[in-house]
Amino acid sequence: MAVRGALPAERMDRTAIRTDSAPLAAFVDELRRHDRFQGLARTLPTRARVSEPVLPLLLATLHEELGRALLVLLPDDADARDAAEGASWFTSAGRVAFMPSRGVALDSGLGPPPHLVGERFRATESTPRRVRLTWEP
Repeated sequence: MAVRGALPAERMDRTAIRTDSAPLAAFVDELRRHDRFQGLARTLPTRARVSEPVLPLLLATLHEELGRALLVLLPDDADARDAAEGASWFTSAGRVAFMPSRGVALDSGLGPPPHLVGERFRATESTPRRVRLTWEP
């Protein structure tokens, strides 16, 4: 029996050579080829009804197709967290940022919880410098 790690995975599995892409990146390439997707991408910004399971794939594909950052507003933090986690399977995780809500109202006199402050800081630091996010009370 060989020592664990003695044979790199790429020597045993030739599909493991491409390590720079996301695990499900092939689905993004496939969706980009469809005419209906191309029609949606040409009409942006627009409203679209998208089922919850397909949303991460659609967001990752739009990001690749447009070649720029996307800002997506979702009804609550749980939906946004799920969409960000799902999109990271279709594109590299470093290109997806989750911006949670503040957690408390601005006029409540309370500060936001520290974990949300950290997540918001990470999201603003991961966006390109040419994109500005502004919050107004």
